[in-house]
Amino acid sequence: MKSTSKFKKIILSSVFSIFVSSLTAMDLTPRTSYTYWPETLLTTPKKPENITWTPDGRYYLLSSGEKVYIGLASKPEYPNSITSGSGKIIWLGAAQELQDGNDPKEFILSVSDKNYVAKSLLPRLVTEVEHSLKKNIKITTSDFAPNANFVAIAQSNGEITLLRHLTNVRKFIEDGKLKGHVRSVTGLAFSPNSEFLASASADGALFVWKVNDNNILTYQLTGSKTKLPVRWLPDSKKLLVAESSKKLVIRNLQDKVLQIINLNAPIKDFYLTPDGKQIITLGTDNVIYLYNLLSGEYTGFIPAFNKTEITSFALNPEETKIMVGHKDGSVFLMNLADIYMAPGTTMTAGQDTKSGIDSKSGKDRKNQKEDEEAAKTQAGPANANATGFGKFRDPHSIEIRTDFKLFQSPYSMGGGIEIGYTNAKLLKPFYFGGLVKLDLGFPQSNFPYQYRDANGNVIPAPDLAGASFVIPVGYSFFPMSNDFEIFSEIQGGVVVHTLYLPGVGVSQLAVGGTVGLATGVAWKQITLYIGGNFDFVAGFLFTGGLAYRIEF
Repeated sequence: MKSTSKFKKIILSSVFSIFVSSLTAMDLTPRTSYTYWPETLLTTPKKPENITWTPDGRYYLLSSGEKVYIGLASKPEYPNSITSGSGKIIWLGAAQELQDGNDPKEFILSVSDKNYVAKSLLPRLVTEVEHSLKKNIKITTSDFAPNANFVAIAQSNGEITLLRHLTNVRKFIEDGKLKGHVRSVTGLAFSPNSEFLASASADGALFVWKVNDNNILTYQLTGSKTKLPVRWLPDSKKLLVAESSKKLVIRNLQDKVLQIINLNAPIKDFYLTPDGKQIITLGTDNVIYLYNLLSGEYTGFIPAFNKTEITSFALNPEETKIMVGHKDGSVFLMNLADIYMAPGTTMTAGQDTKSGIDSKSGKDRKNQKEDEEAAKTQAGPANANATGFGKFRDPHSIEIRTDFKLFQSPYSMGGGIEIGYTNAKLLKPFYFGGLVKLDLGFPQSNFPYQYRDANGNVIPAPDLAGASFVIPVGYSFFPMSNDFEIFSEIQGGVVVHTLYLPGVGVSQLAVGGTVGLATGVAWKQITLYIGGNFDFVAGFLFTGGLAYRIEF
């Protein structure tokens, strides 16, 4: 009788939750004016890559590097964190397990880049089950069945490993390999009833597997080569598939197109809202768009409140709040009623929000009043994607530069390559770093001098070889968009030169200082620059070049 009573409570609680959700879920009138600027909930050391909520909405979870943060929805500003100890978390999911005669248990599943799978019990994140896969194949994506009995893990060779959770012995077993894709799997999705698994691949194939039949391919549908995921509709009979980056289609399991949804902007990701009534997409313009699933109508958007790229986001199950993570490590938790904007609404850009709770110290970093005052003075264009001079470069970069030089006589020209690191975090708004450079200069055809090396050999028209170490210090700003940058920098360092002729010899080394100035423009990670440099050995010369910046 006791177990029956508990089961009734679970059923009544579920019915009540569904009833409340039906009253509140996305039943919002989009705003037509801008009155709100969010605070940063927390700042993670590395960009947050996975955000999710527990099925009952009591907790939020996010991963950043090897850390998993868990916070109470009622006290979101005080999250706990644990370190996986098994590599960077590349996938994070939550599920609820109903057990006869017992209260439901909530779990999270984490998958690391070291091919380690862990199932942990909430709220203390105690690991109950763990499993290691072969480490010679890279994991690309994963998913967790809603009933918590299955885990699917896709690898770069196109294979999908299906793990079954044996609850009676607390163990994962490999339940089979799903083979069919010839290229890397980009998306996995269990159906809401946990009966089917859909898999999308970069080869354009879309497969649907019947989980309980292991390797039996149930359906092969028309996919796309967009590398976007695939999502199930609530009835477990239809799929939402990206036909292109600007078009979603609903297909049934007979591969019939039931509906086409044309999108406002190219997208990087898409989901269904928890109630299954709307599509929510992340555009390449860093704006979150919403569309009615039945009509395909564009219903509104959530503007970008941070200049850096959105790396992950998730609605809570009640669809009253959204959590958004950014490349600079900042995480916002916002009420949908404050930020859900009507189509066509414009807003004046404000600053990057730097207030909130630091995840390391748990202390306030800046109060709301300071944010509001700063936002009033921050200039920017009027659009939904807040851009302007407030954006900084990403904190860390590896730069690879190649340049050309116009030398003074008797050298006509030269070129070089350099590589180094720059930091845009410690001295904001300035950046600095260190670059190692190798150069080679070419003499004019009528080179007027003769040199001899240390052994007395004549070097009639030598090349000018050199190496230098320089420290750049610069300032960058973003006048028009997140992608377009203008910058200027000064350089100072040490240079070593030698005269060199293949097959003849090398002269003695000449060591001196070097100072320079460069200015340029960048589009995303590609940079063009020009400048001048005074070398205490070679003299003054003009420079120009091309660079590629790897940001992390």
